[in-house]
Amino acid sequence: MSLEHLTEFEKRVKEDRSLQEKLKDAKCEGCVISVAEDEGLTITEEEVKGLVTDSGNQSGMNAILEYWNGHR
Repeated sequence: MSLEHLTEFEKRVKEDRSLQEKLKDAKCEGCVISVAEDEGLTITEEEVKGLVTDSGNQSGMNAILEYWNGHR
């Protein structure tokens, strides 16, 4: 399901500079979802919004937030 995809996306973001750059350009949750979809992964808008609201509780997901400027 998409939680596994979210975890995989976070792992790829940590390792891939081009993904980090794409996230820096992402302006909204939909843009983050599009970046993940380009990687063959499915995540939902609710999961992306959850990263922002629950970032303190979701260990490891901070790599996505670190590079995604749209959440600020």
